[in-house]
Amino acid sequence: MAVSPVAGCNAVLTSLRPRRSGSGLCIRVILAQTLRGLTIAFNWARRYAPSTWQASVVAGRLTWPCQASHNMHTPKRLIFGAILFILPLAAWALVKPLRVLAPQLEGLTCDEWVCVDDASRRAEATRLYRDALNSVQASVGALHSVPRAVFCATPACSDKFGFTAALAYDVGTFAIVISHRGWRPYLMRHELIHHLQNERLGWLRARLFKPEWWREGMAYSLSRDPRKPLPEPLEGYRSQFEAWFKQVGPARLWAEAEYL
Repeated sequence: MAVSPVAGCNAVLTSLRPRRSGSGLCIRVILAQTLRGLTIAFNWARRYAPSTWQASVVAGRLTWPCQASHNMHTPKRLIFGAILFILPLAAWALVKPLRVLAPQLEGLTCDEWVCVDDASRRAEATRLYRDALNSVQASVGALHSVPRAVFCATPACSDKFGFTAALAYDVGTFAIVISHRGWRPYLMRHELIHHLQNERLGWLRARLFKPEWWREGMAYSLSRDPRKPLPEPLEGYRSQFEAWFKQVGPARLWAEAEYL
């Protein structure tokens, strides 16, 4: 069944809409939605503008895509160009964690690795971040790269970065984001431990192929989160990780994680 240009554009925009859960944004869902949107756009453009994707033989000679593209109808070119223009804008508007790529566009100011929306709290944010970095590297493992830390001091800033119930989240190995309710040392350590997991095991591998009890239990346990008990299943994750960690020991932490 033929797909109309309008339906194609709507499919792309709908596919980029992030899902939220009570525990906050899920990075693997965001990535899957973004890739799905790009795949839809690619397949749709290939169907409606085939002359840009394959060479053709005209009058006994090979015509390459750059030549064949002149045969495209103007509306098709316009639609294809509109998709390429809309996709980044839609991603920026709907996939809010992507905004860590350029927090300045959302009114934040950045100094080295720390970005804040309230300049009067920069010293506090920098101290929190430095202390958390030192703690995690001393007790869990050395970081290969220091992620950008985005600190929101206001609800408006938190909303710009997609916060609902979550207090903080990580964006792969690129950044960690702290909401206006998340300026706590153990939350900083928690997100840096996730960053370390992503570095050591690979972002997608850690998110998709390692058990949640290990990933979250490690972050809650080794960050020395004082909240006890945590809501289930998080308290169960922490207990399961601590039992496993007691068996393998700190020296074998990452080597044994490979077999989970």
